[in-house]
Amino acid sequence: MKKLVFVLIALMFATAYAAADCVSEGGSIPVIAEPPECCEGLTLIPPMEADWVGITGYCTANCGNGACDAEIESSYNCPEDCSPDSFVDDSDTDVGTSLVEDAEEKPVTVRKPITRLHLVGSGLAISEADAFDFSHIKVVLGAVKVTATAEDNTTEEYVAKRLGVMKLDGATYHLKEIAVSGEEISAAIYGPTTADAAEPVGEIKVARFEKPEMDVWAGNMVLNDKAYNVYLLGVPRYFRIAEVVDKVGEECKNNPEDTKCKSLVSECARNTEECKARIEGYCEENTADEKCLQLKKQYCLKNAADERCRQYLKNLCEESPGQAHCRVRTVNGEQVIGINSDAVAPVTAESGETVRNLITEKVREQLNTVKNSIDEVSSRIRTGRS
Repeated sequence: MKKLVFVLIALMFATAYAAADCVSEGGSIPVIAEPPECCEGLTLIPPMEADWVGITGYCTANCGNGACDAEIESSYNCPEDCSPDSFVDDSDTDVGTSLVEDAEEKPVTVRKPITRLHLVGSGLAISEADAFDFSHIKVVLGAVKVTATAEDNTTEEYVAKRLGVMKLDGATYHLKEIAVSGEEISAAIYGPTTADAAEPVGEIKVARFEKPEMDVWAGNMVLNDKAYNVYLLGVPRYFRIAEVVDKVGEECKNNPEDTKCKSLVSECARNTEECKARIEGYCEENTADEKCLQLKKQYCLKNAADERCRQYLKNLCEESPGQAHCRVRTVNGEQVIGINSDAVAPVTAESGETVRNLITEKVREQLNTVKNSIDEVSSRIRTGRS
């Protein structure tokens, strides 16, 4: 099992970081020779390339510290198009906007920031028929706010829209009709490249498994009538400063009587929009303020399905495992730190589009074969059989 994980990691690092060059008016962003000073003592993801890094969404090396983003961007002039908010791919196309426009009859535009990030992962899609017939797969699934303009152009409606992008050996597919239920995610696959097709070309369904080093999403995919077992290593995605202050402000807008909100804006309930704006401004200027951090944690305990919140909560557990939202267990002699589902808001099935049931009947049976597939691949790697 460990050897397979190492193979997955090696393949991910060998391909994911060269998959997309982010180009602005000034040309490609250079490789960072040395990490920014604010990253000292933090774990960097090699090889520290300063491009879009595929689905990780960072213009620069991922320091694992959201407060470090602003300094990195200022120092290395990351173009706006390279931010994870824009869902920009290597063809310089705003994938988020194109997906939303395909799904809506009215003209829409993507508003920042990301509402929720369900899945960011990179790994392998392995043919069920041949364990050595595999492809590198990267997936990002989330929801963004979109503006739907009325036909008379006089009013606007802001709604959250789920969308996703999948790259398979360089080919770009679009993910629609996304369903999230507990620790499982499924989506219909459209493309490649264009999302204009009336019918999907397949479906992907994965479930989260907590492992000592990282979360792994494992499941199945059918693409153009070919069946795959899919293994995605979860890629850490941390909150950016702008995202944090938006969530903190939203938390107080929705809970104006909260004592932490009232301690920052005494009459928060009188005008919740003004309260939200004032708290956002304060927390943006005081990122380490204890009240702002408490509000961030409070929001994340209600939204643990968001990968950014999940990573933040896990980081808090690594610092202090005794917190109520933490779950610490031992697997094969290794400590696994996870989230205590009883201490966070339950992740219920999200309403919305119905995913086309292309492989549902096979999923449960095939998930039970995951371990056997891993053992077979590991054995063939050890013996060198082709």
